[in-house]
Amino acid sequence: MDFTQEEATFFLRGLRKSGREAEFKSVFEELIVKYPWELSFIAETKIRPHYYIGILLAALQAKAIGINAITAIEFGVAQGHGLRNMEICAELVEKIVGISIDVIGVDTGVGMPEAVDYRDAPFQWKAGSYKMDKDELQKILKRAKILIFDIRTTLLPLQSALKSHIGFCSFDLDYYSSTASALSIFKLTPDSRIPRTICYFDDVLSDFCFFSCDYIGELAAIKDFNESNPRIKIAKINGMKHMFPFLGSSKYPFVEQFYVCHDFHHPHYNTFARLDIPGGTTEPLSDGF
Repeated sequence: MDFTQEEATFFLRGLRKSGREAEFKSVFEELIVKYPWELSFIAETKIRPHYYIGILLAALQAKAIGINAITAIEFGVAQGHGLRNMEICAELVEKIVGISIDVIGVDTGVGMPEAVDYRDAPFQWKAGSYKMDKDELQKILKRAKILIFDIRTTLLPLQSALKSHIGFCSFDLDYYSSTASALSIFKLTPDSRIPRTICYFDDVLSDFCFFSCDYIGELAAIKDFNESNPRIKIAKINGMKHMFPFLGSSKYPFVEQFYVCHDFHHPHYNTFARLDIPGGTTEPLSDGF
């Protein structure tokens, strides 16, 4: 199929609006495999672009250093719409990059636990919120594994479930205490992950009640992790809006929510890992819309 970016975007939009779902899916997959960085195509779908970008960046890094399978983890599943979205993104990236991607969701299953102290920001988050209906969730999932346990008490269920290198993690646990416990996954041996694990933190931005800072919530968990781990640092991806120009608007705040867990002593940290993908470039095809 030979389209300019603008023609392809309008063609996809027309298929979507006319309800031609099967044709839309076929054309979309053909285009995104050909132009993986063209996120204006993603914008015509219900796919979460931050999941797609995170998994794609992780898969490219893994393939470049000879790893043929990675795991994407969602910490904080709730009703499961994000986990299903993660499955879809994993399937797309498998076609683009040519590696296998496992998907795991971690949740208490009964909603948020009780806050421990002020760092959990109980003025913003409420115990019991975001409960899961596991039976209903299992009906919509295709491949993801759901692990039901409290991450604040143990890491063993997740550690036992890992069958490939951790490549991408989405942290949507809200609390400082839960996030700090989940970050312990990066204290496992280096062979459990890629050297620069891509991370998305859902609750590092402010709203009219929650004023995000380094002393509460997810940012406090990141700060404390970095202070206690001299060889591993979780750092924000600077300039991400310039990597994907059309994402720079306020409509796409997630460009400020991407971090990388750098394991400087990982045996492959210094391995050359720049890899071009189908489309012949690691640059966006255009500025989008």
